[in-house]
Amino acid sequence: LKSIHSFTDTLIASLPLGLIATTEEGRIRTCNPSAAQMLNLEADACLGLELTEVLDPKVLEDLKLHQQEEIHRWEMETSINTGMERSLFFTRVKIDNEDERAGGLMLLVQDLSLIRQLENQLQRAEQEAIVGRMAAGVAHELRNPLSSVKGLTLLLKSRFKDDLSTQQTADLMVEQVERLDRSISELLDYARPGLTTKTTLQVDELLAKAVMLVRTDTETQHITVEENFGCGAATMEGDKDKLTQVFLNLFLNGIQAMEEGGRLIVSTFCSEDEIIVEIGDSGRGIPPDLVEKVFEPYFTTKQDGTGLGLAMSAKIIHDHSGRMTLESHENQGTTVTVRLPVH
Repeated sequence: LKSIHSFTDTLIASLPLGLIATTEEGRIRTCNPSAAQMLNLEADACLGLELTEVLDPKVLEDLKLHQQEEIHRWEMETSINTGMERSLFFTRVKIDNEDERAGGLMLLVQDLSLIRQLENQLQRAEQEAIVGRMAAGVAHELRNPLSSVKGLTLLLKSRFKDDLSTQQTADLMVEQVERLDRSISELLDYARPGLTTKTTLQVDELLAKAVMLVRTDTETQHITVEENFGCGAATMEGDKDKLTQVFLNLFLNGIQAMEEGGRLIVSTFCSEDEIIVEIGDSGRGIPPDLVEKVFEPYFTTKQDGTGLGLAMSAKIIHDHSGRMTLESHENQGTTVTVRLPVH
C-alpha cells in the first residue's frame, strides 16, 4: 500500500498539467507543482487554502455555475494569481464519497498560452503574406495614375493663376493625391521584409531622443512627459531608424488620445535577458472589445488613420525577436509594453 501511495504521489507531482483536489468543505488537499506554479505559490502553501483564495473570480463563477455536472471542461483567459493574462483550459471532475455524498472536486489546468500565441503568430504571418502580395500590385496600379493626376493638376493650377476657385480645387486635389501616396508607402513599408541595418543600441538613449522629437506636440497639447529610464548602458542589436519609428508612433498615438492634456509616461526596466519599455498615456483608452484587434492590419479607431501604424510597429518589434502587448481601460488610458532582447 505504501508503494502504491508513493507511485501515485510521484505520478501526480510529475504531471505537466496542474492538478488541484479539494475536500468536501472546499479546501485544497492536493496541489501538484504545475498547479502551484500557475498559482504563483509554493506547493505546500496551497494546502488548506480555499479555492476562493487562489482562483480568479471568473473561474470560481464558472465552477459554481456547473457544480452539479460530473465533468465540465472550458477554456478561459485569466490571470489567476499572477497578474498576467493566460489562456487556460480547465477540466472539473466531481468527486463523490462511497456513500454518494459530495466529496469535493478535482481540477485539471492546462496552460494553452504558448499554443494560442503560436496560432496568433501564424495568423499574423498569413495576413502579412497576403498584404505583401497585394502591396506590389497596388503600388504599380495606383502610383503611375496618381503621378499623372498630380502632374495634370499642377498644370491646371499654373494655367489658371487668377482663378481663386480653381487654385483651391487644385490644391485640394494635390493634397488628396499625396495622402493616397502616403498610404501606399505605408502599405509597402508594412509588406517589406525584415531588418536592413543592425547596430549596437542603447534603448534609453534612443527613447530620450525620440521624446525630444515630440516635445513640440506635447507642449502644444499641455501634456506632461515623465521619463523613468532604468536601463542605463544596457544595449541590444537592432535597426535604429525602425525602432525610432516604433517609439515615435507609440508616442503620437498616446498624444492623439489626450486632446485635453494629460501625462505621457515613458519607462524602461532591465533584466538579465531583456529590456522592457513601457509607454503609457492618461487618454481616453480603448473599448475592451477592440483591444484584441489593435495589432491587426487596417484596423483603426481614427477617422484619418490607415490602420497600419500599430501593425507595422508590432512587426518591427517581432523582427527584433521581441514582442509588443497593449493594455487599455476606457477613460483611464493605455499602456504599450515592448520587450526586446539584451545584447
